[in-house]
Amino acid sequence: MYNKLSKRILIIGGSGLIGSSLTKKCKELSLNYKSTYYSNRIYETQEKFDLNDLSEIHKLVKEDDVVIFCSALANPNFVFKNQDQAYDFNVNKTINFINSIKDKINRFIFLSSVEVFDGNKGNYSEKDKKNPLNFYGQTKFEVENFIIGNLRNYTIIRTGWNTSMKFKDRCVIKLTYETLLKDDAKMASDNYFSITNVDDFSSNLLNIIGDLDDNILHLAQNQKISRVQLADIIINKSILKSQMKYQKVKFSEIKFNEPRSRLNDLNTELSQDKYKVNFTDIFKTIEQKIDIIDSNFKE
Repeated sequence: MYNKLSKRILIIGGSGLIGSSLTKKCKELSLNYKSTYYSNRIYETQEKFDLNDLSEIHKLVKEDDVVIFCSALANPNFVFKNQDQAYDFNVNKTINFINSIKDKINRFIFLSSVEVFDGNKGNYSEKDKKNPLNFYGQTKFEVENFIIGNLRNYTIIRTGWNTSMKFKDRCVIKLTYETLLKDDAKMASDNYFSITNVDDFSSNLLNIIGDLDDNILHLAQNQKISRVQLADIIINKSILKSQMKYQKVKFSEIKFNEPRSRLNDLNTELSQDKYKVNFTDIFKTIEQKIDIIDSNFKE
């Protein structure tokens, strides 16, 4: 660990995939922290907070807090189908919250996404031009731009696919596994992305949080994998391999409700070289998650 943060960490959205992992790690590291939830309380110590009601925000946010903002509607399919609701929550409510606390806190850490890029070249660095293809990426794009234009002490953390070792959590491994069990499964050989163990993400962020001085940082597993490679690993390892099959296609042949990024990986040289972050090998993460999915399908 670098310098252990003496200031309080406030996690907004502590019941989501990343927020709950951060909460767990803060507790394990005995850090000074507060974690919030809206409807799904994961830990007894979490405090209920509704982004729709900021009337008592002064009671939640303390002077000099380091705020990690994880709250968002993050399923791209849901966001596309519910654009008014998603925009209001992911953009309007988020910006209202930032405005209400920006002059009080020590630093604002906003969790953003590789989806702010268009996926045409991959290996996106912190300085690459943003050009989101889908509506979810657009909401992150707009909040990023607001933060850059209105805050001084901030860090925008971009990441890609994160996966937990819980069966119920949505992740690319589970989605691919379930698709392979369908009759019309198609896998794109030219679709690449990274897969990060969410507990690695949380450990790395909390290890470097006291030393963060970059306004934008990519924090993700640096290894990438194609959809076909992922599908083959699942088929080779799964107990349901005899029920799985797919057609190998080009990414352009797959139909989506809205455009999606083909090359969805981030350049992480800054976080690796400067902050010395470490992640579990991508293939180990995939195999561990397959075992968990298999065990639930057996039950």
